[in-house]
Amino acid sequence: MVREYFELLRILEKLVDGQLPSVDDGERKDGKRQTTFQNELAPLKSDFQVTELLLALAVFYRHIIAQFEGAGRVMKRMNKLDIQVVRLGASTLDAEAAWQMGKAVRQFYQLLGEFEVPREIIQEHDIKRFAWLLATYMRTQK
Repeated sequence: MVREYFELLRILEKLVDGQLPSVDDGERKDGKRQTTFQNELAPLKSDFQVTELLLALAVFYRHIIAQFEGAGRVMKRMNKLDIQVVRLGASTLDAEAAWQMGKAVRQFYQLLGEFEVPREIIQEHDIKRFAWLLATYMRTQK
């Protein structure tokens, strides 16, 4: 998870600095679209600590929160079939574990809500779209 964060951070920094192509070859030929996209990402450069924090939250979401949400859905299905415990190797998923994971998910979304961070930013998998959504969000916060 940590390695993914630093790899994505390195890619994001290069994207913001214009060191990576941000559009396909056809759109890049005239050079105009590339510059426009870089200008749209300017808020990311101006407050890079917020950019780093939200990228870390996105990675945390992908590796932890999404897994907890999935485990909660599995547990709901199992409960409908009157299965109270699911064991996978040394791990056990029961009502208590599902409740704790659900609590962590709720707290995560409360944190996003407190700072009015749209879920679509955190849930985005494409780094270019993530950067654009984040820049748009940061522009609205000023």
